[in-house]
Amino acid sequence: METLWFNLMDQGFADKNFRFIELDLDMVVKRKIKKIKSSKKISQLFERLQLKPSFAEQNNTLSLGDKYTIASCDLSDLSQFRQVIDEHKINPKLPTFFYAECVLSYINADQVDDLMGFINQNFNLAFVFDYEMYNPSDRFGQMMVKNFDQRGCPLVGIYKYQEIRHQHERYSKNGFKNTEVYTMKDV
Repeated sequence: METLWFNLMDQGFADKNFRFIELDLDMVVKRKIKKIKSSKKISQLFERLQLKPSFAEQNNTLSLGDKYTIASCDLSDLSQFRQVIDEHKINPKLPTFFYAECVLSYINADQVDDLMGFINQNFNLAFVFDYEMYNPSDRFGQMMVKNFDQRGCPLVGIYKYQEIRHQHERYSKNGFKNTEVYTMKDV
């Protein structure tokens, strides 16, 4: 469960002018909202920051005004992504930072390409930070793919861009002008 926004707020970023919108699959959002509602620590954080959460159960959303939103979205469905952008009034004219942590490898690579192409074409200034698994062909990668398959969550998007150089090509071909790609070892 991603806790980045809560950690940023707890560390004093509450006065910074940015909006954080978290998108995930419906079942994950439901679990996270349940945890948020039951967490004493998060309640105390909301109280300290004078934030009143708004829960919309019919569309599985939690909102804290213009500070934080978590909403259901299947990123493999570009029309759903567009709908979420419209519903939550995400302004594509503002600089936008997209952060995907071990998400895109679970989605068909062509659908991810469509998503990245849409982001590049529709946002004036988009930064994409994509932390993903790659290289399913070496011994470690083979074991990783096997383990995820056995858990019922196959890495269907890992094969089209198998090597680190392919990750650079992915973003370049989708129109991103500047790309930098590093392995965790490099970092």
